[in-house]
Amino acid sequence: MVIVNKMSFIGLLLLFLLASCGSDSGPSSAAGPIAGQQDQQDQQENEGGQAQQEEKDLKLHFQVEHRYRWTKNLSESLLRYLERPELSVLYQSEINLRDLRLLKCEGYRIAGIQERKRFWVTFMASIAHAESGLNPMTTYREKDGTLSSGLLQIDLASAHRHSFSYTAFKFTQRDLFNPDLNLMAGLYVMKHQLEGGIFNERPDIKNRLFTDRSYYWSVLTLKRELIIKTFTKNALSNLSFC
Repeated sequence: MVIVNKMSFIGLLLLFLLASCGSDSGPSSAAGPIAGQQDQQDQQENEGGQAQQEEKDLKLHFQVEHRYRWTKNLSESLLRYLERPELSVLYQSEINLRDLRLLKCEGYRIAGIQERKRFWVTFMASIAHAESGLNPMTTYREKDGTLSSGLLQIDLASAHRHSFSYTAFKFTQRDLFNPDLNLMAGLYVMKHQLEGGIFNERPDIKNRLFTDRSYYWSVLTLKRELIIKTFTKNALSNLSFC
């Protein structure tokens, strides 16, 4: 009887030990999925942080040493208009390598879409700096009597001619003093420069930033050194991919 009781006691002890081991292994096995979920959550947070940083980088304002300044809002206007499908030619075109070398930005050829958009913000701002000193109220009477106005010195006829096929917006002379609308018109002019003219009448300027014979902005021919100086100065802090 004593032997049987001892055997029963030993059996119960073994069952208790086995049960204890099983309960101990539970949390350990459960810790695997929890740790994995934590890693995934950390990765998502890192990716989200990178996306926020990239968005922040796209909105860096363009600074120049001048009475008038290029503001964050102007950069955002250009980035917004560059979302238009017909203006994607600006960042999808393979820009002439010689022109990129002048700007010390050969990295543009392997840059991503968002980086290329930042390039265009900087380049268009450089044109505005040369054309108007970033004064949105600047006007200039051309030799033929045409009145050029605003940041990019756009005349009313050109604003209509370069944009009418893509937008229902009808420019007025007053609109050209609106920096946002002036930049929109300028992007359509640049689109046609890269395409070699509205009707492909200027194959010599296709994919060119600087032209040997002016298309619209004479500064891209006669004052290219000023454009290059302004662009490269600001590219150091805004366009690391260059």
